[in-house]
Formats: sequence, structure tokens, C-alpha cells
Amino acid sequence: MLFRSLAPVPLTTISQPTTEIGHAAAKLILENIKAVKIGPKMRVQQVQFIPQLVIRQSVKDLNHNPIDS
Repeated sequence: MLFRSLAPVPLTTISQPTTEIGHAAAKLILENIKAVKIGPKMRVQQVQFIPQLVIRQSVKDLNHNPIDS
């Protein structure tokens, strides 16, 4: 269920790159499985992904002055 449909105003959200996260997770799992077969030591890795800000109507435009309109 998409919770954004429950809000009276479309909310600004963060969009996560879920496909890329899934691919990276699968790759790391497979690498760790191979590492366990070779030896007991597994590498710890940090993976960062860039989220996207999805601006919707819940954000106020501070640059817009309604008096000037």
C-alpha cells in the first residue's frame, strides 16, 4: 500500500534506489558466500547510495512572495 495516497496533500519524500540496493545486496551476499568457502574471514563493506528528493505540494516555496503576484 502506498501511504502517500492517504495524505490530504501530496507529501515530499525521499526516493531510495531500490533496484541498485537489491543488486548490491545480492552481489555482497554472493561474495560473502564465496569468502566463507575459501576461508573464515569476510570483508566488511560500506555501500552508499544517492537518494532523490521528490518535492510535492507539502513544501512551501519560500522564494515566492504572494504580495508581489
